[in-house]
Amino acid sequence: MNQAEHDMLVIDAQDGSRRALQLFYVSGLRIPEIALVLDIPAGTVKSRLHRARGLLKDHFEGDDDEH
Repeated sequence: MNQAEHDMLVIDAQDGSRRALQLFYVSGLRIPEIALVLDIPAGTVKSRLHRARGLLKDHFEGDDDEH
């Protein structure tokens, strides 16, 4: 398993953060719509997006350090 696959598994493990990212960036849904789809509060959607973005940022900034 490479680092990118590992990071995506970590994001998956972060209580559905990957799904929230997909709905936001790929499907173009807004936070209230994602909350309805996932049946969670809008604040939880925001938290999941924030957490997943942080993990992705750490991953890509880490790649820059290796080059």
